[in-house]
Formats: sequence, structure tokens, C-alpha cells
Amino acid sequence: MDRETFRNLVRDRVLLLDGATGSNLLKAGMPAGVCTETWVLEHPQVIQELQRAYVEAGSQILFAPTFSANAIALKERQAEISVAELNSRLAALSREAAGSKSLVAGDMTMTGKQLLPAGTLTFDQLTDCYEEQAAALRDGGVDLFVVETMISLQEMRAAVLAIRRCCDLPILASFTVDESGYTFLGTEITAAAVTLEGLGVDAVGVNCSMGPEQMLPVVEKLRKVTELPVLAKANAGNPRQEDGRMVYPMNAEQYTVYAERMVDAGISLLGGCCGTTPEFVSRMQEMLKKRGVYKPLEQAVCGTDTSEEGCQPRRLATDRRVFELSSLCSMSHGGCVSENPALAECLAAGEYEDVVEALGDPGEGQILLVELDDLGMDADKSLEAFVAQLSASGMPVCFGASSLSILERALRCYCGIAAVRLPSLSGSEEAGQVLARYGAVEYGR
Repeated sequence: MDRETFRNLVRDRVLLLDGATGSNLLKAGMPAGVCTETWVLEHPQVIQELQRAYVEAGSQILFAPTFSANAIALKERQAEISVAELNSRLAALSREAAGSKSLVAGDMTMTGKQLLPAGTLTFDQLTDCYEEQAAALRDGGVDLFVVETMISLQEMRAAVLAIRRCCDLPILASFTVDESGYTFLGTEITAAAVTLEGLGVDAVGVNCSMGPEQMLPVVEKLRKVTELPVLAKANAGNPRQEDGRMVYPMNAEQYTVYAERMVDAGISLLGGCCGTTPEFVSRMQEMLKKRGVYKPLEQAVCGTDTSEEGCQPRRLATDRRVFELSSLCSMSHGGCVSENPALAECLAAGEYEDVVEALGDPGEGQILLVELDDLGMDADKSLEAFVAQLSASGMPVCFGASSLSILERALRCYCGIAAVRLPSLSGSEEAGQVLARYGAVEYGR
């Protein structure tokens, strides 16, 4: 499915997603602690029975059971099957269950390994890992992608860039957050939405970790900062343990009350996460039909998309804050290495936290200008480590560079939306493509 078709599908309807997979597989006999993806492959009738029930209940998008089917996670679980074979076969199972009534989304999530500087994984290694899975899902015939249950904006960026490197299918991006809108690793949901809108995802939202009552305010926050379609898949309430198993307190009727409030808030894609079943989807379909915002996919008529694309973004972002460009009135120049021996010494020693501190906080209303040429970083890993520290500082950043290659390396690693200054490259087609790829903003003041 191309992205224009997806935009047209969500323009005048609410698309109904599926509900939980894992909690229903456990109820169907899957042992706790096994590799879900390989177990499903060994018991295909279980997942297909569940997914057919979702289709009959009204699900218009099924999530393929490929959640952790990436090379890093599979190696950790000692799964003896290739990424390509596992993903393509699982996608085929969902494709068969969906028939002609539902779309199939290739499902991707965290790898379980941390990026530099907290871990040892480089951004390129992570992107390569995600690209391998994305290519296998593409070849398996998925209609679109969902990257879900994410707690790191940088890992989400890696997954999105990896998918875009191998195809142009629609991408749904979803985080797991607390009631205040923050992930476990500190990503703030509205900052994530602005960043991902710049990267060109097709929908953004939240799933898991809370019930629909707690998720509603987070959805309302998202609707205020992005024009992207918003998705929500809440748990069936906050679970409790009974006899060694998780029990979810909400029934389908209770869940649908809050699901309807999310529709009132302007949501475009609605489903369920842990503890939800086909009955939940059926109840939501009834609610959407009564409201007149549920239409079968076969009735979709895809017209010409008149939405304006390629407009220059007006916002910068870190993973925790959004900055309106109009409120940033001036540029603060970071320290010059050639004029600061102490700064040069820190760079040579790889003490990037000290380098960022020496560059200085630009202060409220200012952008920190970082001249990449002046830093003299030739090694990709050194530049990545420096940019990671710069991202963690939370300051709005403008990268200056005379070389497009070093600028792209910095933008690729920067966790957020950065400004750029390109004195010798401004207006070139190649520079425009790089800026568009990473959502960067050319800033000339």
C-alpha cells in the first residue's frame, strides 16, 4: 500500500486495529518465557485462529507476530532461524488470516541492547539490524509497518530510517509512556511526535503500559502538536497478579467507553493491547458504526492527495522538548577548538561530555551553533559519541558545515530535529534531500 492510499484511508474514518497478541497466546497455551515468534511458527493454527477472529470482529489492520524478530533479539534468545525466513513466514501467516478484509502491518520493536554512550551498539549497527528485518517483512508482503512499544526516540529513529532505506510503505510509530507522557528512558511524547513528523512517518501514537482512561490525556497532548494521524492501543486496565498470572480488570464494554472518548479527541487508529480480545474489537466496531466513522476497506476510494508536502518545518526538538523556531531569536556560537587548547584536549581524549559542557548553554531563546568543520572529527564513532552527548544536553542545536557528508553524519545521529547552516551548499538539490531525510531546518540568521 502506498502512503497516499494510507492518507486517504484515515482522512474520513477511524481505522480499527487488532487487539492483544501475547496475552491471548499465553491463554491459548504458549509457555511463558519462550521466544514468541518461533513458538508461533511451530503453532501456526493458534495465531491464525486469533487473527481471523480479529478480522471477523472488524480489525482493518492486523499486526504480524514479528514483534522481536530482529537479529539482536533472536541471537539473545538463541533462536536458530534466519531473520529473513522467520519474518517472511510469519508475515505470510498473517496475510493468509487477513484475506481481503484486512491490511497486514510488519511489527517491529526494541532490540534489548542499548546505543552508545549507555551501551556498545552504534547507530549504524542498530539501523542495519532493523533494515534486515524491514526488508524481510517487505519481501513477505506486508502492506505497511508498525514500530511499537518503543521507549527510546533514538531507537525509533533508527527503525524509521531503516524502513525508509528499503521501501516507501506507510509507517506507524508508537511509544510506551507513563501518564505524564514520558517513556522509561525519558523520551517525551510530544517531542517524539515532532521529531517523527519531520522524519516522515505516517502516524504516531501510544500503546501498552496503561489503560484507556490514563491514555486519553496523552492522546489529547499528541493531537495538539502534530497533524499526523494519532493511534492508541491501551491495555484492558492496569493488571494485577492472581495465581501467578496477570489479570486485566476491564471488560470490553468498559474499555469502549474510554475508546469513544479517544475518538472524540480526534484519534485516527484505534485498537487494544495487553488483555484485550476480539470481543473488545467487536465492541469498538459497533461504537464506530454508530458514529459513522467506520467504513469497510473495500469501499475505500483513493483520490488525489492535496496535502502540502515539503514545507519547511517551524520547530526544533530534542527527545524531551519542542522549540518553536520563531521563539529562538539568535545564535550562540560554541567554543572554537583552534582558539581553546583545553577544548582541543578534551576532543582528542574523547571526553565528549566535557566538550559539550565547554561549548556552553546558549540560554533561553538561543540556538547553540556547532561548527562541525572546527571539531575535526573524521571517525564516525567519535562523531556519533559527541552528537549523542550533544543530544543529551537538551539544547536546541544548529550544525554548521561546509561538507554535506559530515553534516549528514551528524544529522543521522542527532536525536531530534536540528537546524543547519550551509553557507556554501544552501539551495542545492542534494542538500535539500539531506535536510528532508532528517527533518532538519535550514536556519540562516
